[in-house]
Amino acid sequence: MTLCLSGAHLILTNSDSPAINSFDRLVYRAAKNIGFFNIADSKRDFWVPVIKNIVLSLSDQQLLTGLAVLIAGFWTHCSISVYHFALVNDLAWFSASVHLTTLTMLRDYFLERPVLRNWRVTLMVSMALLLIASTVMQGHYEWYDSWPYDAQCLFDDLIGNIGGTPRYWMSVGLALICIFYPMNIIPVFERPTKFFDLWLETKPRESQDQAIRSLREKRSNMITPTSFKGSMKRFGYTLLIMTVSTISWMYFALVALIGSRTCNLALDTFWFAYSLWSIIGDRAIPSSDMNGNENAMSFGQIVPILLLSSIVLVFREASDDQKKEMREKEHSPSHSSQLSLVHTHSSTIAAPTAFQAFEMTGAIQDAEDDIEPELNPPRRSDTEMGGRSQASGLEGGSLRREPQRRPTFPSPANLSRLGSGQGGQA
Repeated sequence: MTLCLSGAHLILTNSDSPAINSFDRLVYRAAKNIGFFNIADSKRDFWVPVIKNIVLSLSDQQLLTGLAVLIAGFWTHCSISVYHFALVNDLAWFSASVHLTTLTMLRDYFLERPVLRNWRVTLMVSMALLLIASTVMQGHYEWYDSWPYDAQCLFDDLIGNIGGTPRYWMSVGLALICIFYPMNIIPVFERPTKFFDLWLETKPRESQDQAIRSLREKRSNMITPTSFKGSMKRFGYTLLIMTVSTISWMYFALVALIGSRTCNLALDTFWFAYSLWSIIGDRAIPSSDMNGNENAMSFGQIVPILLLSSIVLVFREASDDQKKEMREKEHSPSHSSQLSLVHTHSSTIAAPTAFQAFEMTGAIQDAEDDIEPELNPPRRSDTEMGGRSQASGLEGGSLRREPQRRPTFPSPANLSRLGSGQGGQA
């Protein structure tokens, strides 16, 4: 279930953004071509927080469960059999694999909460140390031949007797612990992440660019070769540039692969498969090698079932909280203001602006002024009759008001023609 949720979160949060790892972008493009990432934004916004809350609950649950199993195994190592201690180690490995799987998608969560991250990392380091101790204690060469005997007998005789097949699997387990735990712990801290980014990616890329630039300058500074020796030297520079570019490309591809979330999820899946295979292999031991019935339903079988059922409650709580948050966003003032801005923008597109309305009014007024003199021709003024117009207007009755026009300016051609006419009159 944790692997499925982690994969779903990777699908929902992956994108083609330059901030995403280059290998993850490559996986996103390949999956998008087959329509695997065609998910609506509303579904994405709903499911990402819900999955994160569920995985966070599973992460803490597996971390505490693994620690409890290991502490109980070491606490009772004097009275339990080799078979039971092997199952304790298998269950702890299983819990560790599930917990490390969750760290791939909870990196941003831990970076934003350093105090909670430090407490969790302390528990993770404690669990890793206990796993190392339990793995080393299973390196006795007679481990697989002593299932019904007390584990303390082999622990007392461990020094100098590590060998055979148990030593091989002990080495495999120690290698996995020493590789996977640092790979998952370092990315949840900002400063170590920047340090490794600087010395594993930024500095090598600058060195690559400088080396290629230097080789190209040397090649360009060469006089056009006329001899066979000069041609071979120029070809050597070209070959060196191609070699440096190829090696750099392979190096940066490896760095991107190791740092990608897709690769981390695949490696965590391998750890999970190894832990599951260990449990199935130890449970397949014949009952004749056991003391009593190992398949009876007891406390150890009931507790995991109850813990698994708690996921349903976490899912219901996370989904209800997310639905409530989305409803509050829809009715929030900021959301309403955004909608009003969208409505205002659409209305401004349909209705004319104030400047456009002013221009339209002016054009209509000009048209009316041009039409009105034709319908009501003006009387000849008194000055044209040789008389003098009366300012009060008592002699001629009511005076018609001349239409008001907007001021117009003569064109440059008219100005030049007017100037030449005045000069001739002078």
